[in-house]
Amino acid sequence: MFPRLLKLPGDRSCLLFGAGGTGKRTLVRQALPGEATRTYDLADPDTEDRLARDPLALEREVLGLPAGIRCVVLEEVQRVPPLLEAVRSLMEGRRAPQSFVLTGSSARMFRAGGANPLAGRAALRLLFPLLRRELGPAWELERALAFGGLPEVWNLAGDAERTEYLRAYAHAYLREQIRAEQAVRRLDPFRRFLQAAARGSGQILNYSRIAREVGADVKTVQGWYGVLEDTFLGFFVAGCRLPVRRQLRQAAKFYLFDPGVARALGLLLAVPPEPGTRHHGELFEQLVLAELHARSAYGNLDWRFSHLRSRDGVAVDLVLDRPGRPTALVQITGAEQVREEHGKSLRAFQDDFPDAELFLLSRDPRPRRMGRIRALPWEEGLEQFD
Repeated sequence: MFPRLLKLPGDRSCLLFGAGGTGKRTLVRQALPGEATRTYDLADPDTEDRLARDPLALEREVLGLPAGIRCVVLEEVQRVPPLLEAVRSLMEGRRAPQSFVLTGSSARMFRAGGANPLAGRAALRLLFPLLRRELGPAWELERALAFGGLPEVWNLAGDAERTEYLRAYAHAYLREQIRAEQAVRRLDPFRRFLQAAARGSGQILNYSRIAREVGADVKTVQGWYGVLEDTFLGFFVAGCRLPVRRQLRQAAKFYLFDPGVARALGLLLAVPPEPGTRHHGELFEQLVLAELHARSAYGNLDWRFSHLRSRDGVAVDLVLDRPGRPTALVQITGAEQVREEHGKSLRAFQDDFPDAELFLLSRDPRPRRMGRIRALPWEEGLEQFD
């Protein structure tokens, strides 16, 4: 059991979202005393069926709870979206003395049903895989690159068990998440799409190419990326739109939320990420971006993520817009020894961003200066952004 950076907001009601397996249930049960909590587990078929048939039963039952019950938890609320209206009704006029914690692994119900009925009534929190800070002494970079940061991965004893868990996770995502929400009509091309999206994690999106590869039309592929975002399996990094002198490619990138899950969905668990290979470097970039994405959410930092790529192929992995602080241009390399050539893309754009901070993050343990560029060990570099 690992201490998490995310904290629930005390007595205030809360929506806690995150991909399956990130530890939402564990976090809630650690934070809330069991004797003062009533939990409805909607992953339980009987509970889901009963409340789906009669959502108003929740209102009747909550209003009849003993005075000692101070919090009502609804786990996997996306399985019965009408319960959001029942909770809203209970909150209005403070009809119920309890606060509510609603967990979910999909936000598609908000897209399908319009606005969030609990907006302004419940805090929103997002939970991500374990970060380096949370793992502490247990942290191992190569294990994180190979198997990711889902808590169960770090509780298992060996690589064979971790591999089997990730394979099962990939199958469960299709079986439980996608089928349960009827988010995808045809699963076979979606399976091929998941493999393509996982292997292309961190690359500039080319919807037309992916559509041809998986046998679907472009709009369908765009919608499937929306499914991944709604189920918290990944996030977009837009092409930079800042006024720079050179012509830029504006297409976005999409990063899977976890290297281990990306390897499982990409059918790459049998391919070890050897240092110095392209596979290793792509996983390393993905890991760094995922850490920054989670830190922004946990700290309510409102960072904006984009990337730079010129028409002639010069690219910077990340443009990090930090409110109240200088923009950061970040290049990420899995190299164990930084050389001058690793900073050439940052130097190519430095005149376009005269006030920006330039960072080169790598596995090189020695920090150094390269003109305006601060070349830092990636762990030390992450601490510079908060």
